[in-house]
Amino acid sequence: MAILRLLGLVLAPLALLALPEGAAAVDKCKATADKKTGVIRVDAFGLAGSPAWGGESGEATNVFFNAATCVKGDKAKKCELADPATLSGKTPPETCTVYVDDGVAECAAWIPGCTPGPRNVGGLEACVEVSGPATNMSGPSLSLTVDCPVGTLAVSGGFGVGAFAMTGTCIPYRSKRADADTWAVSWYSAGGNCATEQFRATVICCPP
Repeated sequence: MAILRLLGLVLAPLALLALPEGAAAVDKCKATADKKTGVIRVDAFGLAGSPAWGGESGEATNVFFNAATCVKGDKAKKCELADPATLSGKTPPETCTVYVDDGVAECAAWIPGCTPGPRNVGGLEACVEVSGPATNMSGPSLSLTVDCPVGTLAVSGGFGVGAFAMTGTCIPYRSKRADADTWAVSWYSAGGNCATEQFRATVICCPP
């Protein structure tokens, strides 16, 4: 027993030295799909090392696309799953959950508004991005929907634009799945009418 106690006194400080000062392990994370673009971004806190992500528990092996700039110290802010200009950057995992692992612990972040289901991860060949027609805002608010092709499900979505440039008065405020194959978005005009601007809804559709 005396030997075991001695080993405990020796090993405990070594375990502490293995972690960066002030960090224990990832203890909080969240994931969101950008309301305007559909790009998926992840925040994590309390990191003990470089984070990786995956769509299943125990399978976080992917490096974040912008890890070089989004990870600072023990925090990750707005880390992207893949190139935001590609479909992969806007398509959530089949579980709708991003698992973040820093080499010590794992954290699970559910993507609000996401629909679980197969994504054909080997290239996303069967997933498509669909944009609705550009529509002028004729009043203080505008709500639009866009449907997926027959046989596919809406898994993510966002705001598209015609000749629109984001301003302080024309603001997107809601982006959500309306039903199995439809995505809905809404804009509002703060203090004015954005009638000269054009808006559209976009949706990412994958097979069930």
